[in-house]
Amino acid sequence: QQLAGAAAKAAFDAAILCQLAPLLRKVPQFESLDLEALSALADVLAFKEIDPGEALCLQNERSDGLFVVLAGRVNLELEAVAPPPPETRSRAETSRARSASRARSVSA
Repeated sequence: QQLAGAAAKAAFDAAILCQLAPLLRKVPQFESLDLEALSALADVLAFKEIDPGEALCLQNERSDGLFVVLAGRVNLELEAVAPPPPETRSRAETSRARSASRARSVSA
């Protein structure tokens, strides 16, 4: 029974990979991956359907993953962050201020 279960899972995984590989290859960062690498990537993917207006990630907050949009559109919103004047910042604060000013929020 375990062998039959393992064979069924392998067949299911292969079918999913056949559907995912062409989609993943449309992403520039994944287009050169071979089938083995795409398979490893597919093993850790999680699919998430989101409602219109639902946030994927918020500005200045860590995201828990990488998002690949398979269908639909997302909005990218940037809230301007005014850093303190340069003469009052340390070098580390200047670097953080630059990063914060580039932060984005993404929603459906």
